[in-house]
Amino acid sequence: MLKVININSRIDLTSADCAFVEQVIEYAEKLLKWERRNSISELLSEIPVFLLSPEKMPVWPFEEDEIGDNPGIEYLGFYTRITSVYFDSIPAIFICPERILLTAKNKSYQELLAVLIIHEFAHAKMDSFPEDKIDFSNEFYRWVEEPYANWFVLKYFHSYGNGYLFHSVKDCIQKEPENYKLGCIFFDADLDCRYWEEWKEIKKIGVKETKKKDWLDKMKVNPKNIKAEWEKFIKI
Repeated sequence: MLKVININSRIDLTSADCAFVEQVIEYAEKLLKWERRNSISELLSEIPVFLLSPEKMPVWPFEEDEIGDNPGIEYLGFYTRITSVYFDSIPAIFICPERILLTAKNKSYQELLAVLIIHEFAHAKMDSFPEDKIDFSNEFYRWVEEPYANWFVLKYFHSYGNGYLFHSVKDCIQKEPENYKLGCIFFDADLDCRYWEEWKEIKKIGVKETKKKDWLDKMKVNPKNIKAEWEKFIKI
């Protein structure tokens, strides 16, 4: 069950909102033989989802003209670790229901909410804390982790039912910024789950600048042959 805590958003998540998100995850994992190693359900009761107003959301880290009608998912919410005088570095997800509602427009609010929450729990699944040596604000990170997080989203919705809803989600992702849209290529290539597991391990040891540049150059110009490129990347 999701642990939702409203800090200062003017919009609460209803029981129906939460039930839809949980249903997508449950159907994918239990009814359609989802591999447990990919599962995020075990994290739902462990990591809180905090609701923030637009005024309290962090400043969008990219150029204003990159937001558009289909911004990267981190405009709507983000995964992080927070520290206070009461605890030291605990995982948490923050989302902005107001931004989700405005961004959804002709799309389903609950659909976009589920996409966002699954995407952020995918970040939590790939978290290699405390060994993580990758700078989250680094361009390289955004061109590896963000598409992997969207790979999770597409895997879940495809398992939930390869119909209108899945194609609507995929169409939405294909309109996001280029690094997020790359998740569709990851999905179409039918990547094995070991790819994101390898990425999680890579984050523990860091990556040389030459590797980063080579990956970015390939993904920005010709990302189609993703399996071969990833195999080459981890062997450098």
